[in-house]
Amino acid sequence: MGSMHNSGACTRETRMEPTTNRGTRYDDADHVGLRTNDQNATQDMNEKSFFDAEEYLESFSALGTSMAQGRDLKKKRKALDEYKKTLATLKQAYDDRVNIALNHESILVDQEHIIAATNSDIERATRNREDIEAKIAEANDDLADLKRRQAKERRPLEDELDLRNAELASAKDELKQVKAQRDSLDLFDADSPAVASTEAAHDAVVDKVNGKLEAAKAAQRSAQKALDAREKEERSKQKRALDGIKHLNGDKEKAEKRIEELEKRLAAAHERVSFCEYVIEHPEETEAMAARIEENERTAAAMEAQVSSLESKHALSKAASGKARAVVIVAAIAFVIFVIFLLVISNR
Repeated sequence: MGSMHNSGACTRETRMEPTTNRGTRYDDADHVGLRTNDQNATQDMNEKSFFDAEEYLESFSALGTSMAQGRDLKKKRKALDEYKKTLATLKQAYDDRVNIALNHESILVDQEHIIAATNSDIERATRNREDIEAKIAEANDDLADLKRRQAKERRPLEDELDLRNAELASAKDELKQVKAQRDSLDLFDADSPAVASTEAAHDAVVDKVNGKLEAAKAAQRSAQKALDAREKEERSKQKRALDGIKHLNGDKEKAEKRIEELEKRLAAAHERVSFCEYVIEHPEETEAMAARIEENERTAAAMEAQVSSLESKHALSKAASGKARAVVIVAAIAFVIFVIFLLVISNR
């Protein structure tokens, strides 16, 4: 019994003993060291992946390729656009030739109507211009007559002003003389009765001449005012006449421009008739143009294929240059910040 008891006790003690297997423990020093080494290895791999020099060299190489492809693509697109425009012009000319071949008679009839109507318009426009030119000549003659009449009517006022100017000059000279005579008396004895009498007489003469001078000034001002008023009226009438001539000259320029436009229309109609006749006489040129269009369309398709292929390559190069572009952008931002920093420091 005792033995069985001990055996049972041993069994119980064995079940209650904690497990000590190293494979199932995570807090021992060896396992912690291994886990730390794994984490460091993973971090090193991540850093190597992000800062891989070879990848950056490849990215910058792709950036250079992308930039070169972009320039080449721009040139090819421009060349393709210009080629398509030329081809479209060629097609338009071909369509016109085909239309002429199919509708030759009706086109000629239309052009003949245009030619007849345009000739009539040119005749009317030419007569209109001649009428305007006659009015301009008449207006210039009227203006010349007006100037002659004004000069004739102005002559008495000019003569009157000349007379008043002469009277004013004479009065000024006379006053100067009498003043000089009066001033010479101051050299003699003022207490002498004879001198005193002479001074009084000269003073009276001076006063009289002063009055004459003022009257001459008033007459001169009146004559000048009358002449100024007449000249102002003359300028106003001349301006109205000149404005009328200017308006007629404007009408003449419009008439000449109208004739020029009609003559261009007439020349274009005659040229169209000649071209239609030429197309009918040379159908082989239309056939050759059709063959050239077909060949140019094949060339345009090949050019479009090249552009499409280059666009695909450019897209791949651009995608592969992402890291290099990021570096360039960061460098540009850093440079801008550095410049701003220098400006702030220099302004302190």
